[in-house]
Amino acid sequence: MIGSSYSHFTGVTLGGKYVVKHLVGHGGMGAVFLGVQRFGATERAVAIKLLTRDPAVDPAALKRFYREVEVVGLLSHPNSVRVYDFGLTEDNLPYMVMEYLDGRSLKEVILSDAPIPLERCVHIVAQICDALAEAHDKGIVHRDLKPAN
Repeated sequence: MIGSSYSHFTGVTLGGKYVVKHLVGHGGMGAVFLGVQRFGATERAVAIKLLTRDPAVDPAALKRFYREVEVVGLLSHPNSVRVYDFGLTEDNLPYMVMEYLDGRSLKEVILSDAPIPLERCVHIVAQICDALAEAHDKGIVHRDLKPAN
């Protein structure tokens, strides 16, 4: 795995159009960064997920990463994140560029707002179920469903 500090990715341009701004979070396989996609003089915020395990050392992680790109790219539900692009860094680390969602995770909402009124819970769960229904209709099973995701 690449070192626990991801600061060396800050300022890097991926694919000639995605500039890495700062780390948003990281897990066992990778890290997610806030980035900026440039369209000439126009910019939009994007999330950049980067596989931080060396694909040569961990081919299973690489396979899972590309499967995630493939699967998430099939989804179009308003409550599912959109994938815009994917590619390789200059060091041959795969990355995917996704819609950046600014806000709190469900985990953060639960921790700060509990107890959550029943009506709000029903509304949240209905949105999750609708997004999962689209995934299931396409043969996709989410194997890491939790409030932080």
